[in-house]
Amino acid sequence: MKLIYRGVLALALACFLCGTQAWPQAGTGALTGMVTDPTGAIIVGATVELTNPDVGATRSTVTTSGGIYRFTALPIVGTYTLTVQQTGFKAVKIEGLEVTVGATLTQDVRLELGTPQEVIAVTGGAEMVRPTDSAVSTLIDRNVWQNMPLEIRSQNSFINLVAGAVPDEMAGNTRGAAVNGARGGAANYMVEGVDNNDQGQAGRGQISTADPGGAATSISPDAISEYRVITNSFAAEYGKAGGFVTDTVLKSGTNQWHGSLFEYNRVQALAANHFFSNSAGIKDSLVRNQFGGSFGGPVVNDKAFFFSTLEFHRLRQSQPLHGRGTTQEFLDWVDSGGLQSWAESDPQGLCVVETGAPCPGAFANSARLGPIFNRLREQGPFPLATRNFSNIGQGIMTAGYEYPVPVYGDVFVQDASFANEYRISTKVDYALSQKDQVSLVYLNQTARSGSSFFGGDTVITPAWVQDARGQNLALGWTRTFSPTMANTFKVSYLRHRSDYPSTPGYEDIPSIVTAFEDVTVGFGLSVGMPQFFTDNQFQFQDHFSIIKGKHSLKFGGEYRRIRNGSSFFFDLNGFFLPYSIEELVTDMAFGDEVDLALFGAPTFGSMYWASASINPATGEEPDYYRGFRANEFAFYVQDDWRVAPRLTINAGLRYEYFGPPHNFRPGIDSNFYFGSTSTPIATATDNPFFPADNGFYASVANGSFQVRDNEIWKKDKNNFAPRLGFAYDVLGTQKLVLRAGYGVMYERIYNNVFENIRFNPPFFSDNQIGTLVSGTPAGRLSVPGLYSAPLASRAVFNDPAFEPKPNPRHMDENIVSPYYHQFHVGLQWEVFDGYVFEPEYIGTLGRKLLGYYDINTFNGRTAGSGSAARINPDIGQDNFRTNNFESEYHAMQLTVRKNYAAGLGFNASYTWSRTL
Repeated sequence: MKLIYRGVLALALACFLCGTQAWPQAGTGALTGMVTDPTGAIIVGATVELTNPDVGATRSTVTTSGGIYRFTALPIVGTYTLTVQQTGFKAVKIEGLEVTVGATLTQDVRLELGTPQEVIAVTGGAEMVRPTDSAVSTLIDRNVWQNMPLEIRSQNSFINLVAGAVPDEMAGNTRGAAVNGARGGAANYMVEGVDNNDQGQAGRGQISTADPGGAATSISPDAISEYRVITNSFAAEYGKAGGFVTDTVLKSGTNQWHGSLFEYNRVQALAANHFFSNSAGIKDSLVRNQFGGSFGGPVVNDKAFFFSTLEFHRLRQSQPLHGRGTTQEFLDWVDSGGLQSWAESDPQGLCVVETGAPCPGAFANSARLGPIFNRLREQGPFPLATRNFSNIGQGIMTAGYEYPVPVYGDVFVQDASFANEYRISTKVDYALSQKDQVSLVYLNQTARSGSSFFGGDTVITPAWVQDARGQNLALGWTRTFSPTMANTFKVSYLRHRSDYPSTPGYEDIPSIVTAFEDVTVGFGLSVGMPQFFTDNQFQFQDHFSIIKGKHSLKFGGEYRRIRNGSSFFFDLNGFFLPYSIEELVTDMAFGDEVDLALFGAPTFGSMYWASASINPATGEEPDYYRGFRANEFAFYVQDDWRVAPRLTINAGLRYEYFGPPHNFRPGIDSNFYFGSTSTPIATATDNPFFPADNGFYASVANGSFQVRDNEIWKKDKNNFAPRLGFAYDVLGTQKLVLRAGYGVMYERIYNNVFENIRFNPPFFSDNQIGTLVSGTPAGRLSVPGLYSAPLASRAVFNDPAFEPKPNPRHMDENIVSPYYHQFHVGLQWEVFDGYVFEPEYIGTLGRKLLGYYDINTFNGRTAGSGSAARINPDIGQDNFRTNNFESEYHAMQLTVRKNYAAGLGFNASYTWSRTL
């Protein structure tokens, strides 16, 4: 295996260092064809010239020994003119050829006897069927966003136009559309052929709250020329994702000046008020303003061009937010001693009903509202109920009791949200010479958004703000060495930042929400705030193409250096879950007093849960910052073999390597690693279901946390991905094509999966105290000093007498890269001019898919004696991961396309899927 790995690495380095390597397909297009005489015999050595009048570019080549010509790395700008000449034959001139991104346009030419001075003029156009391409893909061009209203001006929403796509809103994963049975997030999003992927959360980390999941940086539609989605059996040049590939091409400048201005404005004055707003006496407000423009043209005619866009988005919205809260009557009743006297001596109160006698003095600590509660509710937000009252208790010991005053009721507040966003794109093209072309692309998306609530762990809490920016910078250089050899080199930088800072004034307040009732008003920011995440990626690509006879060969490779830094202040200020409103308003005293009055000792306490993050080695705050690094590379070979004029075979092989990440600071991170599989396992439980003779569970019980600086999981070096397909021109007219394909597609494990090992012992622990989580009651009386705001003592959460349980994370040390098998068979049939009918059978089989699986448990854990036992009692909560999930997807897709609006028309599909 080491020899294989070293050989792969050596070949990849050779591809990068060689002076004549590369072929560019991603981000560009290609044109190919076969030149024949009137009898159908191939013509060798015919001169083929390709011109683009919009940018004044000219390329030339000659047909090979197989009669084949091919132009690669064609910019997606304007239309092309093809001229073919050969002594003894009339010249053929085909105008208006439309080259599209990520696809090879096939234009065969049959020459007629005559002289080259005689010219046969032909008008080309968009290619409706692809007679030499076996991949399943859909082109979405500018007609879509120019002719359709767009509420969300983002290319991430274009995927929903593709057959087999389940929109992000329906898939429910928030990582983008799920296509042909693959999971959301199983996609490789590119712009101009370079990476535009959300490394951190695989499409979930959107900069703008209006964006659906998908690419890391969204792009103004005014900047986009074409958008292609390749959904099955894509070529070996594409990798990093198992589901589908998208490539966005930006508009280029031409010899003509062109631009645009736009504004979309929505005002509340022209809209009706919401029904529930009227009911609550609240006035809605929604103002959305999107405006911007584009401009491009020549810097130097026929040589240098630019195109730039600038777009702004402003959103101001307010709407009613409904929740459940407590009442002023209840607070006044508690603060006047009503709760105390009811619990101690009321005939319908707690002590009399539960014990048959009063318990004077037992609830002295519940005689008034607590000082912490009073201070926090004054700071707010803590709105009180105004309607739909209830005086029936909901606490762990008060459920069903009827209070003399209303306790709960509906709360309505006005939730005001905002969004400020701008997007910039610039593309520069420069012809250094007839053989050398360079291009520069820069994207910037910056957004700041927020809401007056939702910053905490329930519905009505302090405000939250997201501040984010995405930037892409790419430089490409294409070199034509000869009519049959070309090379493209690309280097790019991707930076994605998404921050959730603390709301001013709430930086040190714990998260406090009730656990066992329907109150949705709480204190403090979320236990997961603040958060600061920055992902950086440096990408280097090189691609080489050469035409030999009937073979169009492509070789390429890429290297990615991943650098991400993040600060996740998880449970920094503490997290307290009182059982109900009684515990909340008495500063966690009521539940403790119930224990003493009814059971004589601390039993349930006042809180279901109390927790705080800590460094167990010091008893102080842990280090919340992490900086991970990783190396990734890939290389591929692809052969498009024109076996016969009507049959093309697309064959390729890709190798992917996703290096395990490591922290740039040593000695700080740990992971849980399996131990010995020796059985039986010594255990004190009498549970008959306990897996005492299971080797896997023995490895869990014998496992341990270990600090390692490298190889959090083992290196996966076997990611070889073959691709094979064919396209057969059934009638020889390029009107009816039979095609099929198969491929293996590997998928990168996104950062968020492994970044949470920061929460592992020995230098980090989120210690939890509570009867139902650690067996130790938690409350103001049972654990003095535990409850405070801000935290008075973090070390109390580390007291071994309370048996605090950490909340660890786990990356299976044997994890491997997830992958999919893709296969399809179908037809492309141009029934009438401009109308294509596509019946297609699509299959997607997911293997080794990443998933969450609780390995610290066993069947029957909650049955019989010893039901609380775990495989490893030192681990605590159930937060382990593995990757043994599989899926199957089969579909019949029927698509009708028309040659306007990107050829998109009616899509229909029948789908059967199964998840194992």
